[in-house]
Amino acid sequence: FLCGRQFPVCARCTGAALGQLTGALLFSWYQMPVWLCLLLCGLMFGDWLLQRLSLKESTNLRRFLTGIGCGGALIQLYFRALLLILGLIM
Repeated sequence: FLCGRQFPVCARCTGAALGQLTGALLFSWYQMPVWLCLLLCGLMFGDWLLQRLSLKESTNLRRFLTGIGCGGALIQLYFRALLLILGLIM
């Protein structure tokens, strides 16, 4: 919920979309190391897995923050892969 109105997208997906936008905009200035990208994606997966296995209930804030991290990391990995593929083709 935002200002008393239900948001049309879950907190994790909202964070992932915001993270992707931020990661894409920052890519030309800063490329995250691959290990950091994998760590951020792993954190989101771990949060999801703990919740899925009913071991620990996630909060919207934690979902949002792990979504931002994973979204930013994924877009950076996508851009790296694209540059690698274009470099191999050209």
